[in-house]
Amino acid sequence: MMMKKSLYVLYLFAFLFLGCDEVELIPECVQGKIIGKEQCSDFILIEVLSPSNVGESITYYDGTSYSRVIKIVPKNGVQITQDGFYRVRIYDPEKDADLHELVICQTLYAPFAVPAMVGKAFSETSCP
Repeated sequence: MMMKKSLYVLYLFAFLFLGCDEVELIPECVQGKIIGKEQCSDFILIEVLSPSNVGESITYYDGTSYSRVIKIVPKNGVQITQDGFYRVRIYDPEKDADLHELVICQTLYAPFAVPAMVGKAFSETSCP
């Protein structure tokens, strides 16, 4: 009985120590290709080229399928108008609500269920 308890404690410790660390899944910089605008928000949809472990698969409004998609809203004058490297952070609805306008739209266009990020800087050649 004592051996089973020891094994459970060992498994729990291994799971907690070796389990997924959310910080590793959140990149500071992404290389991306612009897909287009999300219909019901100011977010721009980007297919992530690097790193490869970020984003979700979607089918865009025109029927084209994409993998590893995130959405980015600009901050501090960062323009999201071309492919390149974007320094990002996770979007916080409370802190970042002033970064974009609420858009009235048809229920036909629901927001895409992809990670939301804030674009802090942009570069054409490498991570800013």
